[in-house]
Amino acid sequence: MLAQALGKSPSLISKVAARKARSRVVAEALAKALHKPIEQVFPDIAEYHGAPLTKAEKQKKQRELAALLSK
Repeated sequence: MLAQALGKSPSLISKVAARKARSRVVAEALAKALHKPIEQVFPDIAEYHGAPLTKAEKQKKQRELAALLSK
């Protein structure tokens, strides 16, 4: 049901839950479904802790990556 609600594949949900893939969107949804903070559900994945990147921060990182790869 979670996969359908998110428009994601069931295998991605399973992989994120098993720590074989990473998706903050899926991790947040799993935590919400369990009524627990993401830090409690995924204490071992530091990048899920704290605020997600803003749109501007993400765009900046994408530009930096593109510049790096074009060299």
